[in-house]
Amino acid sequence: MTRILFVDDEQRLLDGLRRSLYSLRGEWHAEFACGAAEALKVVESRPFDVIVTDMRMPGIDGSALLQLVRDAHPQVLRIMLSGQSEDTALIRSVGVAHQYLSKPCSLEELKSTVNRTVSLRRFLQDPDIRAVVSQIDSLPSMPQVYLEVVELINSPYTSVDQLGAVIAKDMGMCAKVLQLANSAFFGHRQRISSPGEAAGTLGFNMIRSLSLAANLFRADDPVPLPGFRLDALWQHSLDVSILAHRIAKSIAPGDRNFHDEAQTAGLLHDVGTLVIARKLPSGYLAVRELCSSKRIEVVDAEIEIFGASHAALGAYMLALWGLPDGVVEAVASHHSAERVAERGQGSGAKCPDAAVYCADVLAHAKSEEEIERAASALAGLLRQLTASALADLAHLQREEPQKA
Repeated sequence: MTRILFVDDEQRLLDGLRRSLYSLRGEWHAEFACGAAEALKVVESRPFDVIVTDMRMPGIDGSALLQLVRDAHPQVLRIMLSGQSEDTALIRSVGVAHQYLSKPCSLEELKSTVNRTVSLRRFLQDPDIRAVVSQIDSLPSMPQVYLEVVELINSPYTSVDQLGAVIAKDMGMCAKVLQLANSAFFGHRQRISSPGEAAGTLGFNMIRSLSLAANLFRADDPVPLPGFRLDALWQHSLDVSILAHRIAKSIAPGDRNFHDEAQTAGLLHDVGTLVIARKLPSGYLAVRELCSSKRIEVVDAEIEIFGASHAALGAYMLALWGLPDGVVEAVASHHSAERVAERGQGSGAKCPDAAVYCADVLAHAKSEEEIERAASALAGLLRQLTASALADLAHLQREEPQKA
């Protein structure tokens, strides 16, 4: 059962919430704290999976409360509820909240957000690794890309399209902008997958304010780590992003959302490697040593060391930040043809998982012979997915007259 703590400074709102959540008593164990001081006492006395707090409270406000919870109990998933203007609320809460909901919030939206967030734990079983990922508020960017963004932000002639195009080249910036743009503050019914669209949703002034006041973007502070090169990871991510976009366009020329999901998932597919290198450096070195001593693949060594691969770790973080399911699942499955085939049931080749998996395999091929071999194997996978989709379609068409 999911243990949730709801925090607000108005007791009548908590009482109303208590009544509305009665129907969920079989799924949630909900507790209610009137104000941050009471909430801190409660979280110290017993464990919780999720904390949902109002932003505006006297004394310790929602942002300060979540910061204290993050530092003392990093495993707790943190959701901010606010009725303020998005500028103020986002700037105050960037880095401490995993997800954001606007007031008033429907019970269905609250239930969906909480259950989706809790379900993410399937990606990472180790609570210590989950705690590390839960504390991440931003990811480092390539220094040259960071400087380009700073220059654009400081220029009076920059358009949001120009800014979005540069953000789309960097996994750290892309992930953060998508996290904020997909928050409920902006009222989008569909999840945003394109970093350019996300930048447009936030707006130039918002991005500028967040960058200056909340350290939204930051350049990588290189720490010598044998075997890790951010520039190589960045270039590979760009290559996979471009290839995944081309594959998606060739499969479904008119489906822009499919193209955006494939392109973004391609850019972010190895974000877990960046997290491991920067947040778990000793584990990164242990993986490299294990690969060398046992002559096994990186993914197998990661599972032995962390209990999960960089694919699962990256997917967990992106899902925690509220990125679209299509992007999250494609990141999670980019090393597993079996998972891609399973995920492709029903959608066939028109699945971002397949586009990103294929793009990653091709990008890793080092010679013309390897590329031809990879392309042949991938063509078989795509045929399998397409055949599966056609079979599902035929089955549905046979069922339709019976329903009528």
